[in-house]
Amino acid sequence: MATPMNPGINPQSHGEPPPAPSRARRKIISATPTPIPFPGKRALPGMLLAAGVFGWGAFDFFRYLPHTLRQFSFAAPRVPIPAVRDLTQAGWVALACALSLLSWWLSIRLTRGSKIL
Repeated sequence: MATPMNPGINPQSHGEPPPAPSRARRKIISATPTPIPFPGKRALPGMLLAAGVFGWGAFDFFRYLPHTLRQFSFAAPRVPIPAVRDLTQAGWVALACALSLLSWWLSIRLTRGSKIL
C-alpha cells in the first residue's frame, strides 16, 4: 500500500523492520520506570490530624466569636483635625498608586497578543 505523498514507497511492507520512530518510541516506553504509588497508608494519619486541628480551630473560633463581638464598640473613631489633612494626602497618594497600577495592567492586557515588544 503506497502513501498519498510518495506513491512508490510502502512504509509497512511485510518482512521489513518497523520504521525508526516507532522503534524509538517503543524503546522509550519500555525504558520508563513504573510510577511510584501514592503512600496513602502513611499519609492518611497526617491528613486526619490536619483535619482535626483545623476543625478544632474552627470550633474554638465560633465558640469565642460572640464574646469577642460584644467587646467591640462600633463607634466611629475620633481623629484630631491635623491628622485629617495627613489622611487626605495619603488617600491621594493611594489613589495615584492604584491608577498607575490599573493603567500598567491594562496596557499589558491590551498588548499581550501583539508582537510590539
